[in-house]
Formats: sequence, structure tokens, C-alpha cells
Amino acid sequence: MIQQLNSLGKSALLILSNTIIVLPFMIFIQIAKGTSLLALLPFLLFYTFRMTGVFFIRGIKTRINSYSLLKISLYAGLLGCLLGFIGSFYFPFYTLSGILLGVSAAWLPMSNTSVNYYLKNTNQLIKGKTLVSLLLFLALGFSFVLSPSLKYPLFFVFYGIVYLLSFQLVGNLDNYKVDPNDLEKASYKYLIYLLYFCLPLSITFKSITCQ
Repeated sequence: MIQQLNSLGKSALLILSNTIIVLPFMIFIQIAKGTSLLALLPFLLFYTFRMTGVFFIRGIKTRINSYSLLKISLYAGLLGCLLGFIGSFYFPFYTLSGILLGVSAAWLPMSNTSVNYYLKNTNQLIKGKTLVSLLLFLALGFSFVLSPSLKYPLFFVFYGIVYLLSFQLVGNLDNYKVDPNDLEKASYKYLIYLLYFCLPLSITFKSITCQ
């Protein structure tokens, strides 16, 4: 039973790691289309945290390992989907959703890669179910062809379900034992990249919010 649940979680995590950068990007772009400049904020915040999140985690000395980072990114994404669903009815929540999904998009792919590498080297690699991955992907794709009143809430519902299913695998990796910091060695140059990237974006945010 546990093996079946792990395979289900692996399928969901595979979908997330391959779509987390693209699908929220597409949905926030569509949300912003044809409306005010303030409607661009969810997209800009998603993009900002997606890009700067990597610089941040690489630029500080942390005791977090890849497994912990993967769990954090899943929690952030799940909460982002919940707030995105609420944002379908009250727009300001889209802004918080963009931040949380951006954080998830920054940390999930690289932490998932590290965890998979560890599992492969310890002969614990779990195979996902191709049919399940296909069905999840089709459900997400189906939400994009609906009218905006249905598209946005259903996308966040479907994506939230994928996040929930991913916990089936991550929650059962209790034997993940590596050095406390198995992430790439921290370097302050990443903090410089972070500041360099944030400066023009902060100017953009100020100009938009002043409209």
C-alpha cells in the first residue's frame, strides 16, 4: 500500500517539477491580460521570487538540506494554490499566491533533483505511474480551455491536488539522512545577484503601484 502511495506521489511530484515554472507563469499572465497595471503584480511577484529565490538560498549559510527545502516548497505551493483559488473571487489574494508559487518554483526543481539523486545512489528510487502523470497533466490542461470564470479557480484546485498528492511521497522519506547542508556551498556572490536583480524590479513595482 505504501509503495502504491509513493508511486502516486512520485507521479504528482514529476508533474510539479516539470510544470511549476511554466504553468503558473501562464496563468498569471492570463490573469493580468486586458486589465489594469496593478493586475500585473501577481505575475511580476511570481517571476521575481522564482528568479531571486535561488539566489537567496544559495547566498546564505543555512542548515536546511534538500529534503527540508523540498517540503518547504511543497507547503508554499499548496498555500499558494489555496490563496490563488480565493483570489479568483477576491483579487488581492492573487498577489500572495504569486509570491508563494514563485518561492515554490525557485526551490522545488533543484531540491527534487537532489533528493532523487540521493535515492538513486541508495537504491531507493521510486518510479511513478505514467498513466497517473498523464491524467494529472490532462486535468491541468483542461482547465486552460475553460472560460476565465472557471479557468482560474479550477486551475488552482487541480494544481493544489497535485501538491497534496506529492506529500504522499515526501512524507514517507523519513530515512533521508545526509549532511545537514547538502545544498551547493553558499556564496555571497549570489546575494549580489539578488540585489542586482531586485533593484530594477523594485523600481517597476513602485511605478505600477503609483499608477
